[in-house]
Amino acid sequence: MKKILSPQDFFLSSGLYVNYEIESSSINEFLAILRFKGPLDSYCHKCKMDSVFLEKENESSGRVKAKFALVGRTRQRESTNSLNLTQKPEKEESLFENIEIFEKEFSCTRNGEHIMCFTLLLLKNSFQKIGQYPSIYDLNSNTFIEYKKILGTHFKELQSAIRLYSNGVGIGSYVYLRRTVENFVIKPAYENAKFVDGWDEELYQSKKFKGRVVLLKEFLPDFIVENSILYSILSAGIHSLDDEYCLEYFPVLLNCIENVLFDIKEKEDRVSKRKNLRNSLSM
Repeated sequence: MKKILSPQDFFLSSGLYVNYEIESSSINEFLAILRFKGPLDSYCHKCKMDSVFLEKENESSGRVKAKFALVGRTRQRESTNSLNLTQKPEKEESLFENIEIFEKEFSCTRNGEHIMCFTLLLLKNSFQKIGQYPSIYDLNSNTFIEYKKILGTHFKELQSAIRLYSNGVGIGSYVYLRRTVENFVIKPAYENAKFVDGWDEELYQSKKFKGRVVLLKEFLPDFIVENSILYSILSAGIHSLDDEYCLEYFPVLLNCIENVLFDIKEKEDRVSKRKNLRNSLSM
């Protein structure tokens, strides 16, 4: 069963159409998302800076657009009734029976007119995010700007990956992201590994992507090596993938790339500062 994310990660990182199953053991995590009022720490694409978002109270916020019922209850409320999120259900194992559309709206604390909207689809035993504004692409558009020089021609590939992911395209976004992983995760690992005693360059060059990842395990980030599903996605051929897995693990791969790029930039900044210091001392 796919683990239900925290409200912050669900709203800001989870892609569209990723399905989360609800069981009696996870209903509290599900309700935490429905009841969530903030804060959401996020980039505001209108303010062009990081901000804090809180739930916006209005007529449509948190309103169910279809009939709903809870397991074990026979009475149904009409679509004009709002779902009471201040009280827990009579039974912790109660789940929604019918299809519902549920909305959450948050406003920027810098400017109340700058909003974030999310639309959730509630099924009998699962839920998913089916709509979002601004898109994940808009929220992440500023994140990688500082790495544009390092990424070079791959910057557009990374932008394409995030844009596709924000629209719920799993495999397509993965194809672009994997190219970036190869250049900024696999390649640096290879550059470190080839200088180690006993390195077999001929063997490495004879391997395809999966085989090369196996040879580089000791030089790859721990969260790739330790997560067998993620490792499988990285190593798998495109035709063996499915959208659901790609959408689920896209944020993890993206975080991996961001950490690698951060380390590269930090190293370059150190070199630049030392060079400037030497130049100032030689004057």
